[in-house]
Amino acid sequence: MAVFDFSSAYSFLFKKYYQFILPQIGQSAKKVFTVSCFSQERIKIHLGIPSIVIPNSVNQKFNQTENHRKDKYILAVSSLDPKKNFAGLINGFLSADIKDYTLKVIGSSNRVFNKNTQVKHYNNVTFTGYIKDEELKQLYQNATAFIYPSFYEGFGIPPLEAMASGCPTIVSDIPSLREVCGDASVYVNPYDTADIANKLKEVCYNSELQAYLHKKGLENIRRFSWEDSSIKLMHYISEATQ
Repeated sequence: MAVFDFSSAYSFLFKKYYQFILPQIGQSAKKVFTVSCFSQERIKIHLGIPSIVIPNSVNQKFNQTENHRKDKYILAVSSLDPKKNFAGLINGFLSADIKDYTLKVIGSSNRVFNKNTQVKHYNNVTFTGYIKDEELKQLYQNATAFIYPSFYEGFGIPPLEAMASGCPTIVSDIPSLREVCGDASVYVNPYDTADIANKLKEVCYNSELQAYLHKKGLENIRRFSWEDSSIKLMHYISEATQ
């Protein structure tokens, strides 16, 4: 639904194609599945059809298996596209003036996205590009905090990966992330650089808050299971094909 709600993030041809084809697919489908109540609502608004919510989950390889050291870096994980608000994140990080920390950005760009991401490079900001899951797990576990300041999300798997790895999380105060993260995250206004800066400092320098978010994160991920979602999905597929 982002091609309708946040169309500026996509290339012209990609946007127009999906805005044309999605209503046709939706109307002809026996069942429509989506990943959150937020997305369900947007499908109803844009396509005028009902859908069934079957949430995403986290690969078990991200589950924390032991206590890890906490290094002085903040982690951000996602594709480099305008919806992810990397320019706002970097500006907030720099204005927070936490010089003893670095910001590590994990992810790569995709040709379907509008290239105007307005992201610059700085000495204490590292862009790694794509990395393997095992390395990503180590980065989650050793980070002081994970931040996800997106303007728009349908669900948001990376915050759950961070929680599963025992990493405190900061996420955007938007409906889908409220739905997924519950009381296990610190919430930030993605349009307010000062708020991003303040929340980064608050989490990085408050060990009690870090411990609270660690505990709540591990509790929160129990709400999501690929096994439960697959069982529910197969039930509806079976029902639709009878």
